[in-house]
Amino acid sequence: MTSPPEGLSARSRAIWTAEVKARSRSAGRLALLEECLRALDQADRFRGLLATQELTTTTTTTGSVHLNPLVKAEKEARSAFAQMAKTLSLEWCGDDGSSA
Repeated sequence: MTSPPEGLSARSRAIWTAEVKARSRSAGRLALLEECLRALDQADRFRGLLATQELTTTTTTTGSVHLNPLVKAEKEARSAFAQMAKTLSLEWCGDDGSSA
């Protein structure tokens, strides 16, 4: 079995292990799975940062309210993850990557 790539979170390593054990063995599928899990980890990092910041900011000169750029970054990372997960037909239910 192929070991999880360096730098993945514990949750992503668990998903990797379950997926590789179940069906991902081709080089192309492994590459897509790695990118998929990196997108998930990135989205989780953005969410963690957002938990420590305000969701909006107000410019001092105009008083305009703007959405924190991390909101968009998290949304894009989660969207990328979801699209790749769908392509890979990933299925699991637990945060630890355990399957249903």
